Amino acid sequence: MLDALFRAAAAFMLAPALSLIGHAHQEPARRTRAWAIWGAVMGLTMVLAPLLGGAIATWLGWRWAFHINLPLCLLLTALSWRYIPESRDPVCRRVDAAGVLLFAGSMLAWTWALIRGPVEGWASVAVLPWLLSGAVLGTAFIVVERRRAQPMLDLALFRIPALVGAVIAMFAYAAAVQVMASLLPLLLQNARGDSVLQAGMHMLPFALAMLLLPFLGRRLGAHWSSGRILALGLGVAVVGNLGIAVSLWQHSDAGLLLAMAVLGSGGGLLNGETQKAIMGVIPPARAGMASGISTTARFSGILIGFATLGAVLSSHVRRAAETALADAGQGVSPALLERVVVGEMSTSPSGLGALARAAYAHGAAYAFLVAAAMALVAMLATARLMRNRQHG
Repeated sequence: MLDALFRAAAAFMLAPALSLIGHAHQEPARRTRAWAIWGAVMGLTMVLAPLLGGAIATWLGWRWAFHINLPLCLLLTALSWRYIPESRDPVCRRVDAAGVLLFAGSMLAWTWALIRGPVEGWASVAVLPWLLSGAVLGTAFIVVERRRAQPMLDLALFRIPALVGAVIAMFAYAAAVQVMASLLPLLLQNARGDSVLQAGMHMLPFALAMLLLPFLGRRLGAHWSSGRILALGLGVAVVGNLGIAVSLWQHSDAGLLLAMAVLGSGGGLLNGETQKAIMGVIPPARAGMASGISTTARFSGILIGFATLGAVLSSHVRRAAETALADAGQGVSPALLERVVVGEMSTSPSGLGALARAAYAHGAAYAFLVAAAMALVAMLATARLMRNRQHG
């Protein structure tokens, strides 16, 4: 229950954030600078969160990761009340409850199917109904939104090719880069045997690049169109994901850290530019709708990306561990394989620990290959859809 409340609160904060930035900064130059700062702040959280989280978990206990949020939230509430200008829509709109429920249900069904598919089988009775439900609910959402006078999502906006390209870029950024803020610490702990604090330190190449590159994107924006910057960022993300996969197969620690920095660089270029591209295509009067599209694309990408990459990772880790255990003459039980997949065996002092770390690294490489493929497809689509988008 509390977890659901936390997530609802996060949604209430993130959805209006972009429209508030657009409302507060009307001039193009100031708005571009605001997007760069937004991207840098997102990168800053990726720098500080692993370090602070590791320090808190090591020295104070994991519960303090929640306790520390109380004074921070109270401070931010006071600052928001004091400094954020009112931007209420003079036209009162009704909540599109049917649209919300249909979209959420479709995403839930698709995500559950992606999680259970590699384990149960895609055509099994435990998975196929979820796939069909996701398709039916998604279709119903489109039908309902097209008939609404005031829809949650105005589908007519997607007749703009540049908007479609920007949304694809946002989705791919979230699915192939931003989700790595969660997957990379697990990789460092389960494939290298890092402690929580060590994993936070080794995340710095990725996180620092995410912090600094939005400002490079801002400078490029003075000469390049958003479409070119987004295509460049996605291309760098392709190289970074491929580099991580190769480094895992070659057991190269230096290569892994370098590839993480490359991946973070691609994410830094995309972070502020994706919002700018989406918000810049839609008229300012519909900034709220643009913010909703941007936020929905981001979190749909995180949700689908995490489920997809997690499914690929778990299935390949399980397969690699099963083969390695059989070759080592160990008994292969479902319980032992599950412990390897979730990383419980990575810290084992016995030979099983080294075997589990190797199996995790081998399986994780396939997840990064899939992430590279997603970024590549998005790069090609974005470059094509936004090629006629004028500069600025």
